[in-house]
Order: sequence, then structure tokens, then C-alpha cells
Amino acid sequence: MFYVNLLTIIKFILIIILIINNKYFINCEPDIGTDCFRAAVYEHPIQGNKSLDKPHDIINKNLLVFKQVAAKAKQYGSNILVFPEDGIIDPPYNRTILSTVTEKIPDPKTSVYNACENPDTLLPITVALSCMAKDNAMYIVADYGDRIDCDVTTDKQCPKDGYHLYNTAVAFDPSGALVAKYHKKHLFIIGEPMYNYPSTEFSYFDTPFGRIGLFICFDSLFGDPGTGLVARYGVKTIAFPTYWFDELPFRTAKQIQEGWAINNRVNFLAANILVPQTGSIGSGIYSGINGPIIFNDITNKNGQLLIADIPVDSDNTNALCLTTKPFNKTITFPETRVSDAYKSPVPMSTTGTSLVQLRAQNDTLNVCNKGLCCQLSYSLVNPSLNDESYWFIVTNRSADETLLGMCDEICGLISCTDNTCTTFATKSVKTIFKSIKLSAQFTTNYTYPSVMTNELSLVPKQYWSYKSERKIGAEVSLTVTDFPHPIITVSLYGRCFDRDHSMPTDNDNVLTRKSYSRNIIHKLKL
Repeated sequence: MFYVNLLTIIKFILIIILIINNKYFINCEPDIGTDCFRAAVYEHPIQGNKSLDKPHDIINKNLLVFKQVAAKAKQYGSNILVFPEDGIIDPPYNRTILSTVTEKIPDPKTSVYNACENPDTLLPITVALSCMAKDNAMYIVADYGDRIDCDVTTDKQCPKDGYHLYNTAVAFDPSGALVAKYHKKHLFIIGEPMYNYPSTEFSYFDTPFGRIGLFICFDSLFGDPGTGLVARYGVKTIAFPTYWFDELPFRTAKQIQEGWAINNRVNFLAANILVPQTGSIGSGIYSGINGPIIFNDITNKNGQLLIADIPVDSDNTNALCLTTKPFNKTITFPETRVSDAYKSPVPMSTTGTSLVQLRAQNDTLNVCNKGLCCQLSYSLVNPSLNDESYWFIVTNRSADETLLGMCDEICGLISCTDNTCTTFATKSVKTIFKSIKLSAQFTTNYTYPSVMTNELSLVPKQYWSYKSERKIGAEVSLTVTDFPHPIITVSLYGRCFDRDHSMPTDNDNVLTRKSYSRNIIHKLKL
């Protein structure tokens, strides 16, 4: 009897040790009440080699990783998991090849379809994702290609090859049923000429933890569908697959993610691709005015699963997950490691901007650029800037002056790596500020605030505040106080959608779209 009891005690001790080391994991359902839920996003290094592997083999390699990630997310009690844009198949193939790896994804608005329960051999990606959702009893959002056939003889909008191809975000519920499908509206013209432009779609799905909306990557820099989902359809959380290309110093992935969540007062679940050499890095989970809950930075070299508890309504600052029971965790997948160094491919040009270099320990500056006037007040902890190059920048750029024909209004404090401020710091900055305040009156309600430190890491929201009445002409301000580490960038990035150039559409002929693309490539000097 003593021997049996001793074995039982030993087994119990071993189980406790394994639990502590996460090698034996009991399903960890979150104990956070009904006002919070557990979200997960995965930053993914694309698997496979285009020059060696067939497209279907690449798809299978990526889906295998996704399956492992979904199982791990479930172990930690995640309610929803978001995968990145192009994470299953990176699409720069010609349309003929791409048409063989896109799928005729059913429309959940017209019929209920559960691919895991009714598998179709012509929909292998849809079946795999449906079964991931069902097997792990969670919502899953992913991105791949949708093919819709058309008749060139009767449909004037039908491409000459007889089908539309769309960059598509899909959502599956915990039973495996397809609950939402969204076609990317704003295609990034350089990397997506093989896809077609859809009409504007407002796609969302309802869950026990609120209404969740879908849009993809480049869509975030425009008005609809994102702002419409929030203002007209009551969306409280955005699921955001992306393959972002950082543009220093104001349009890096996490700056836009953070700013969009804060300005629109919603949760934002951002899953990015990991390709450091093209500045494609930076994922996170954000909760409206509460700022970033969990994120990674440019030192990341592995696939990373980010998990965090967030309130159903981001305005609920008293939610248990924000006060007494916060939870977040980063899980690394070392078998997916990449070795390339981070590089931002397209830094912003400072031509035409107003730039003033910081020189004093304390100062108040007022700078204007083409009618936009911004104020900066700052105070340093130490008497000097450590011989580092800091600048106050103000720019009011019309659509004619920007790379992609987008109007923006920007006030920012930035660290540069030269004395003319043509290149921008990402790390190794030493200057610490006691306080910083930026303020301005913008001609748009859409101003995205952000504060970054070394390695393009976000500064916790507890150290800064953002005030905006969402009224054109009213003051917008961002104040940073007593952050004990160096600052890389403080920014108010405004988007004036009403003054953008029209983007190409499927109504434009091929020559028009190619001319637009060539013009951008020329500006990029690619």
C-alpha cells in the first residue's frame, strides 16, 4: 500500500513540474468573466521556396505550421486566432498559376457551409482551416485567394481570362462553419497586380464576445471599409491580416495598428508576415484607448504567437483583464527562424517638409507647413541630446506629393541618424525626455497617435495620453511624461481621405493600371 501511494505522489509531483514547464498542459480556459475574451495573433515566416517547391507544396507547408499554432493557441484558451495576409501562399505568380491555388470560397451570406463536415476536394485550404477551427473550438481568421468565374460574353466587368481573383480574408466559427468573407478593396499596386478590385464590402461576424470586422493590410490607410465598419455597423474588434512594408518614420506596421485602434476606439488584432529584409514585421493586440496589450519588435527572428486578454468593449477600462486579472503571453516557434536583418525599404522623403532641429534642454516650438501649424514642447532629463540628431517635423502633403497619391498631415518628433534628417533611427538611441507634448489643429478627424522607443518597440500607454474631440479644427494633442527610456518617434499622423487621388479599379484598362504601377516603381527607384 505504501508503495502504491508513493508512486501516486511521485506522479503528482512530476505532473506539477511538467505543468510549470509547459510540457504537459492542461487546457487553460481564461477566468476573466464575460466582459473580456482571449485573442491570439500569429506572425509567420512564409514556408517553402518558390524556386524549388510547387505552389501546392508551399501551401501544405504553411498549413502544417498553422495547424501547430492553432493547437498551441487553444492550449492557452484562445477564443480567436488571426493569421497574416499571404501566409498560406505568397501570390506574386501570374494569374494562370494563381488561379490554380485560389479557391471558389462559398459566400456565407447566401448559405451555411461547414467544410470540415462536408469536405470538398476542390477546396483544400478551406477544409483545412475549417477543421482547425472545429478541432480547436475557436474562431479562426486567415487570408488566401478567392476565385469567382464570370462570362466574358455577357459580363462587361469580366476579365478576359474568365474569372475574378480576390485577395480574401475569411472567418470560421468554433464549429468550423464559414461565417464571413471579405475581398480586399485597396490593393497594394506593386505586389498585387494579379488580383482584381472588388466593390467596397463591409464584412463582419457576431461572436459571444462582440461583433468583429474584417479588412486587410493596405485598407487600414483609407476610410472605408474600416471606418464604416465601426461607425455604421457597430464593430467592436477588427481582425487584421497584413503583409506590411514599413515606411519610416511614421508608417511602420505597429504605428498604424496602434493609432488605428486608439483613434477608432476598437480592439485591433493584427497578424503580420515576418520578412525583416522588406520591413515586414510587427504584430500586436490592441484595445482602443488602452493602447497596446501585447506586441513584438524588430528583433524578432521567429514565428511568434501573441496571446492576450482584452475587453469586449475597449471603452470598458474597468474590465477584469485590464485591472485585476491581466494576461498576455508570447510563444516562439524556433523551427521557423529567419536570419535576415531588418530594413525599411521606403523611408519617407523629407522634401517639402518643415524641419527644425532640437538644440536646447527645454524648448517650445511652433512650426507650420502649407497651412498646418504644430506645437512642440519638450524637456530633457539630461542637459544635452548626447550628440544625437532630433528633429521637429511638420508636413502637410497633398496627394500629388506622396508616393501612393494619399493626402496626409503629420506632426512629429523624430530621431535621425544624420545631421540633415534623411535617414531615421531604429535603435541605439540614448536620449531620455522628461516630457514631450505635440499639438495641432488638423483638417481631418483621423489622426493616429504613436510613441516608439528603441527597436521600434511601442511605449506603454501608461506613459502617454492622446486627446481628440473628433471635431475638425479642434486641438489634437499627445503628451508623454516620465518615460524612463529613450524615445525614437512621437507622432500624430493624420489622413485626409477626401483629398486622395482615385485609386485604380477594375474599370480602368490594363494600360492605366500598368502606368500607375510603373510610376510608383519609378518613384521607388526599384
